[in-house]
Amino acid sequence: MKSMSFARIASAATGALLGGAMLCGAAEAGTGNWYGTANGPTLYQTNYWYNSGNASPSGSVPATAKVTSLSWVVNLSYYPATVNTQIIGATSGTGWNVGSTISGSATVSPTVPANQSFYFQIQIAQGTTHTLSPTVVGGGHQLNIN
Repeated sequence: MKSMSFARIASAATGALLGGAMLCGAAEAGTGNWYGTANGPTLYQTNYWYNSGNASPSGSVPATAKVTSLSWVVNLSYYPATVNTQIIGATSGTGWNVGSTISGSATVSPTVPANQSFYFQIQIAQGTTHTLSPTVVGGGHQLNIN
C-alpha cells in the first residue's frame, strides 16, 4: 500500500472541498464570500410564512462586497409538495424566491450588501389554511453567499 503524507492528504481534501458548491468556514479575507447556517422555524399551519434564525457572516466581510450569487440547502423534518422558500437579507429586506427547490444555486439581482445576515422564510401553501400534523421542523439550513 502506498503511503501519503499528511500534507498531501490535507491538500487533496481541501481541493475536494473547494470544488463543491458549499464551502464550510468563515468569509474569505477581502471578499464577500461566506458560508452560514440558520436554524428553525417550526411550521404549525399552512399558508403562513415562518422565519428561520439568521445565517450571519464573519466580521471580515467588507462593507463594499455585494451578493452576486448564492447557493442553499433547506433542511426540514419532511417536505410537503407545496413548500415555498425565500432567502431574505436581514438588513436590506431584499429577498429571492427559490420556490420549492430544496437545494440549488442562482445568480441574483438586485445585488445587495454581502456583509449582512440572511434568513430563510418558509411556507406550506395549500388551498385552505389548516394546522399541520405533524408540524414541519426546520434546522441546519445552509447558505453560501458569493
